[in-house]
Amino acid sequence: MSKARRRPAGAALAFLVTGAGTGVGAISGMLIIARWKVVALVIGSLGAGAVLVGYLAPLWL
Repeated sequence: MSKARRRPAGAALAFLVTGAGTGVGAISGMLIIARWKVVALVIGSLGAGAVLVGYLAPLWL
């Protein structure tokens, strides 16, 4: 299979990084335990980490 037809690994890794932490159940559970600013920080760091992993994945895969 040619490289152009493969699915990008960066998108798959980014989805795996953020999948569990950004669900409705996880966010509502976090809001019960923590303040909204802490939850926003966690979601923001998950999003930034996912973007970083998505861009850097082709370098090591």
